[in-house]
Amino acid sequence: MAEIGLLGSITLSLCFFVLELVPHQAQGEDPSLDGLCTSSITIHGYKCQELQVTTEDGYILSLQRIPQGRTEVGDSETKKQPVIIQHGVLVVS
Repeated sequence: MAEIGLLGSITLSLCFFVLELVPHQAQGEDPSLDGLCTSSITIHGYKCQELQVTTEDGYILSLQRIPQGRTEVGDSETKKQPVIIQHGVLVVS
């Protein structure tokens, strides 16, 4: 039974890799040169900013920001609420 679980996880990983790589190759891009946000967001028409921040205690954090929608101009009259997504916030250990 463990072999089926391992096979399933390998298959799932391979599918994710192929689905992430194929759209970039179709557009003639090399996704390995960009960060996750840039390689996943810009192909859908959004702009993306990626920043690296080092905290006072030495942790290096990678921050991603989508500054505007697909059709928005930078100084839009309609202000939208920010959305913060953080991995592991609601995890109980």
